[in-house]
Amino acid sequence: MTVQQIRSHLYASILDVAEPVGPFQVALATDTDNVFRNYAIPDPGAEPTDADVAELCAWFRQHRRRPRLELVLPAPAVTDALLRNGFRIERELPLMLLETLVVPPVPAGVSVELVSEPEQLRACAAVQNSAYGAGDPTDADLARLIRLATSGGAVGLARVDGQPASSGVLTVPQRGLAELAAIGTLQPFRRRGLASAVAAQLSLSALDADVTPYLQAEGADEARMYRRLGFQQVGALALVNGPE
Repeated sequence: MTVQQIRSHLYASILDVAEPVGPFQVALATDTDNVFRNYAIPDPGAEPTDADVAELCAWFRQHRRRPRLELVLPAPAVTDALLRNGFRIERELPLMLLETLVVPPVPAGVSVELVSEPEQLRACAAVQNSAYGAGDPTDADLARLIRLATSGGAVGLARVDGQPASSGVLTVPQRGLAELAAIGTLQPFRRRGLASAVAAQLSLSALDADVTPYLQAEGADEARMYRRLGFQQVGALALVNGPE
């Protein structure tokens, strides 16, 4: 698997919910202004003009969202056009692909499973929202997880002595890949191996479906954790913010 295949997977995964705006595809979440659910990605081979970037900015502002892109590097033509028009690269996240899964031991008192019942999925939404500072779970959050769990993806939940503590998702497989995402652990349960356990369970689900999991690591600590599970960095994803 290559960075180009990950780029193609991310592009394919957004098409069902995206609107074309010039040489970009834009995902808009009408129920939240969460930046991770409101963003654009370029079309394959895009070489945006200044007018294209201006059109994209206008579209975001019309929908009361800050212009934002997620960009698999390298993409010099797109990057140059954005930087020339007031955008800045906020962060570069490691893109990591599983080579050989190393399943860690599950900590004592912890259970990890894939879940699909609405009550379980609401617990997952509560854990993920709290871990990422997104507030109480909404009906839209629950509906999103239900769609994921019933359309070929997976939702993992770790409990500590029966209490929901960590959760994450595996996106619907496409083109031989699936993405691990939104893996979060409640503050009192961190640094106990729960995120690793959830990631391993979701990775096993991907391998059982004969697809390769990949992910975006949020930082150095996460990257080290995923390397212990058998993931290796193959590229980078730039988070690019436009002018406010």
